[in-house]
Amino acid sequence: MKITLPKACISCTNYEPKGKKEDPHTPFRESILYSQTMRVQYGQCNKHCKEVFCTEICNGYKQDELIDVVEVTNRPEPMVPHQENLI
Repeated sequence: MKITLPKACISCTNYEPKGKKEDPHTPFRESILYSQTMRVQYGQCNKHCKEVFCTEICNGYKQDELIDVVEVTNRPEPMVPHQENLI
């Protein structure tokens, strides 16, 4: 049985979780589980070698085969700016 996650860093094989950080663009603002601190999961993108919020989306996304994904809207800006690889 697969789990379902957003099609973003959190379900990418290049993502390695590290902890939680303040996020002014959290998509969980209206969730019952949302805390007053606006802290969300972040980690390391091993493709871009940058820290990222789990809700970021990039062209280097590679879906984990054990996860079903749902399309989501990308955040307005990344945690750390990075250059996409041009194809």
